[in-house]
Amino acid sequence: MSDKRRFALMGLLSGLLFSMAGVGWAAQAEEAQHLLERMTQAAKNLNYKGTFVYNHQGKLETMRLIHRADEDGVQERLYSLTGTPREIIRDNEKVTCILPEDQAVRIDWLQNGNPFSELMPADVAPLREHYEFSLQGQDRIADRVAKVVAILPRDEYRYGYRLWMDVDNGLLLRSDLLNESGETVEQLLFTELVVFDSIPDDWLKPGIAGDDFVLYQLERKENSSDTAKPGWQAAGLPPGFKLREHRLRQLSGRQGSVEHFLYSDGLATVSAYIENAAPEQAFTGVSRVGAVSAFGRWEEGVQLTVVGEVPARTVTRIGNSLNPADN
Repeated sequence: MSDKRRFALMGLLSGLLFSMAGVGWAAQAEEAQHLLERMTQAAKNLNYKGTFVYNHQGKLETMRLIHRADEDGVQERLYSLTGTPREIIRDNEKVTCILPEDQAVRIDWLQNGNPFSELMPADVAPLREHYEFSLQGQDRIADRVAKVVAILPRDEYRYGYRLWMDVDNGLLLRSDLLNESGETVEQLLFTELVVFDSIPDDWLKPGIAGDDFVLYQLERKENSSDTAKPGWQAAGLPPGFKLREHRLRQLSGRQGSVEHFLYSDGLATVSAYIENAAPEQAFTGVSRVGAVSAFGRWEEGVQLTVVGEVPARTVTRIGNSLNPADN
């Protein structure tokens, strides 16, 4: 065989192998997406009780989660087993936080779910524009076989994830949040998990009475100022991030209202808070604790604070792009 024909054959084989690899990667991404969609549905629709550890900011907390989904909707109870006692009860209307150390009960009408059911959006497919999905084999978590899926960012404006999903029922068993270097900066891990046909009412009753605690009840969303025109706007958001919510809120310990903007790419979320503040209260520059990055700007009596589990460059870009709106 001549050198010319040999080189031509090598080029043909290389192209064929590259094409086959591309098909394999595409198939992997499709299967990973299917697993993520199954996980989202399982976390919301199954009845389960489990104990998990939450590793963040150098702290390790152990918590118990009870989740019920039936014809009446979703109910949850989440309470701490280590450290400061606290308990969260959620139903279709409200979220109740019981804080014994503060002798307080806080009722919020915002429907935030547990960290396992709310990790992924209902529609996973759009995430693939800014994240790459791949399969990373199998593992064993809480005595259950799990498939491992990696969700890696396509740019420098978001973190990645590595997720372990139960082969039998699709529930998320472990979640690792990965920083720009691929290091785990936050982790959720079930150590025990049982799925039930039904959950009794007694399991969802709070273990802390809180009858004599001070009650803090936030205004219902339909009565709040979420329809007010934004006083500020972001002119240069990172790719994929969009404004998902805008509200005027009353935060505990703050004088006056705080304008709150929630930005998200479907997976990562960033909050921007804008309020009046004196110069001595100003926070400027960048701060980072664990997975959380914060950026502060103060100008002419207004404090802008941007916070999220994203790289520092993301909160910095959003914070610097915020300017008064032309209403």
